[in-house]
Amino acid sequence: EIIKHGWTPRSTLWFPMRRKTEYSPLPSSWQEWFADPSNLCPPDSSQVLNKIRTKQLSIPMSILYGMELFDKSAKGLPLLSKRTELEIAVLGSMEFELLFDGQGCFEELLHNLPHVRHLTLRFVGPNVRYGMIEYGSRLTIRDRLDWDLCTLCKEKGVELVTSNHPKLYHDYVEERTAQAAAGEGPAFKWPDIAVMFNSGMGLNTYKEEWSPTIDLLAENGVPTICTSFLEKE
Repeated sequence: EIIKHGWTPRSTLWFPMRRKTEYSPLPSSWQEWFADPSNLCPPDSSQVLNKIRTKQLSIPMSILYGMELFDKSAKGLPLLSKRTELEIAVLGSMEFELLFDGQGCFEELLHNLPHVRHLTLRFVGPNVRYGMIEYGSRLTIRDRLDWDLCTLCKEKGVELVTSNHPKLYHDYVEERTAQAAAGEGPAFKWPDIAVMFNSGMGLNTYKEEWSPTIDLLAENGVPTICTSFLEKE
């Protein structure tokens, strides 16, 4: 279908250009989401093209769905969906999360969270470097995303801060904590949300890498969202 229609990555990596004025809970299915007039589904879309788009859109939708679940059990704590400032740590980040400098995945978060005025995204993981390679006279690894906010977000005065850290999260925490203690950096702050997409943490191959990170997040009460390929995970 992709070849027959000549769809490019820009055709399949799509998000609606609109900002909601109030947060609205996610519908129960993708069919409902694409049928919602407020999501501005392009008139030339097809069922096949929309299915392809769900791969990229599943990243912000998974985060929003997780936020909804945490908000339901907040018990008097400030709601994540009502925050004006939000920091998200994307752990085990790989090339897909960083495609088009993350714009293809994370812009939809800002469009769905009208209260957010300052969003911080920290991409942490050994494979981050593969999404941050700058090709030129020599290969270099960028330390942040080159992401230009859309006109709608700029008009609302939204600020975006990104940083990339090619290391395991527990090593990143240890390093930042030590730097703060030595007066070489700001105090370490836990993220409002940590997310891990299909990390493989439940597989024997990766348990040793992930266990210290999971323990840290649990011990410090960080709301954590995980997705997996396999049911046993």
